[in-house]
Amino acid sequence: MQINTLDKKEEVAGETPADTTKPEAEVAVEIPIKIPRIGIVGHMLPNGSSVGVNLPYLTYFTKFGNVIIVNPVATLVEENLDLLVLPGGPDVSTLRYLKGTNVKHSFFNQKADQAREWFDVNMLPKYIEKRIPIFGIK
Repeated sequence: MQINTLDKKEEVAGETPADTTKPEAEVAVEIPIKIPRIGIVGHMLPNGSSVGVNLPYLTYFTKFGNVIIVNPVATLVEENLDLLVLPGGPDVSTLRYLKGTNVKHSFFNQKADQAREWFDVNMLPKYIEKRIPIFGIK
């Protein structure tokens, strides 16, 4: 004879009957997952009227969130970024960083990218002020 323990309580000598009440139905709570917004500072394309990002950067950072290309000559901070990426590539002017030092020349200085130079001087301090994490690539 089979006893359904959900319907009847069995008593074993010296033990209290097991609680066979059915648990209350669990309510599934959906917690929204925030997908990070990652801004990559773009570079001016040769036509001078377009901004782009190298495909390897775009492919890599898309694994971690939604990528936004940040215009290097924009005058407003891209809001709600979780990370700002400063990609490698053309230099900003090292002469700015060498002021007040005994170093006269840098062997690693190439012609500065004017759009990135503008971003570095005018916009980067605003992102720092807003405490947006910055990831720089050399």
